[in-house]
Amino acid sequence: MENETILVVDDDEDILELIERHLSNKGYEVVTAYDGEQALPLLEKVKFDLVITDLKMPKIDGMEVLRRVKEKDPHIEVVILTGHGTMDNVIEALRDGGAFDYLQKPLYNIKQLSFVTRKALERKRLRLENQRLMETLKEGNSRLKEKLTRVSRDLNGIMSLLASSSDHELTQTVVPALEAIIEILKSES
Repeated sequence: MENETILVVDDDEDILELIERHLSNKGYEVVTAYDGEQALPLLEKVKFDLVITDLKMPKIDGMEVLRRVKEKDPHIEVVILTGHGTMDNVIEALRDGGAFDYLQKPLYNIKQLSFVTRKALERKRLRLENQRLMETLKEGNSRLKEKLTRVSRDLNGIMSLLASSSDHELTQTVVPALEAIIEILKSES
């Protein structure tokens, strides 16, 4: 695992310091911002793997931070922190906003933060790996279709040569076999 970079956004200095210290001790690179207004320019300067943001902040709230993060890069996972969240806020953040998870403040169980952080980063890695594999599969399928087209064209050429052959027995045996192969190739593409 390379050093993953996490942006932590919270207007509560004590929580910000607690999270920064905890995640730094776990080996993550941690960048902090005291509010959404301070966080948004950081999103343009630094490549983050995860954003942990308070929901309720002055000026630019956590929902706006979430929205901007997902606009910039939908693969960056976002965890919402909330001490005043309602079920509607949570549903909006998770379902509509694409947040990975949310945590209640105050953070009595710091291990929960570690668990959610690890799982969010794992999900990001898996999504990126899945995207890479899908691109590889598409490239492979494209190359296979090209090869099938070439083989089909070559077989049609061979059939034309055989059809003009004077060896009637060979033509009667080979041409139907080649036609069957061509049909198989067509159904595969």
